[in-house]
Amino acid sequence: MSPLWPKKLSAGLFPGHCWIGDAVHADAVADERQDAQDPEALLASFDSLLLAQTAMLAKGGDVTLVVSDSVAMIATLPWRDALLAQDEVNAYARICFEQQGIDMDERWVMHAAFLTFRGAGLAYALPRQWLDKLVSLLGARGLRLARVLPLSALAYSRQCRFPSSGQAVILLREAERASALVYDKTGLRGIDAEALVGNAELSGARLLRRIGIHHPDIRTVWDWPVSMSVPVAVPDYIATCLPAAVVHPVPRHTWG
Repeated sequence: MSPLWPKKLSAGLFPGHCWIGDAVHADAVADERQDAQDPEALLASFDSLLLAQTAMLAKGGDVTLVVSDSVAMIATLPWRDALLAQDEVNAYARICFEQQGIDMDERWVMHAAFLTFRGAGLAYALPRQWLDKLVSLLGARGLRLARVLPLSALAYSRQCRFPSSGQAVILLREAERASALVYDKTGLRGIDAEALVGNAELSGARLLRRIGIHHPDIRTVWDWPVSMSVPVAVPDYIATCLPAAVVHPVPRHTWG
């Protein structure tokens, strides 16, 4: 890479897990100890990580950031044939958020899209003030924000292996929550999430049992744990709750 070109960096920001690296060193800098949970505290942890690595981070670098779903609001968009223009999709997304009791006003930065014909779409929104602080934080270190996505949106944008029959699940396991994206041959069918309160395996099992009731023909599970910087065992509850499914571990940086 020419020294005149911006360095491309990938970063992750999650409760208990924060990292930044480049294409060669995916985990060049990682902090698996910080336990910040709310969005503001996550920014402070990220700033501390960047400050400690000033020499490594080239000025003018572009940062692609994936953040915990806990930072964002997320809504699935059931397919509608009549939606054509992006402003129609955005208006529909606001209605879907309103059905969750969320007023998608100027306090939020929202994006909505359908990626497959007749598959469900996905909308996500990040707090505008939080985004402004993130951009300022990176700018103070000589870095630029190229893109920021909540984890579920990143998985949705990168998933292209739809099952030819039956259903499949992408299981996203954070330290404080688990999310599941359900697919069939047409694309996304729905998203569900569960806070990991107390015993993480019991909470994860509740999520998968609930998924199994509504989607009884799950044959594949892609298991993504946030702590994949070290080998992580696939939890037993996946096979217990979805005995017909084949489980595939997904390395943390698969969607980087």
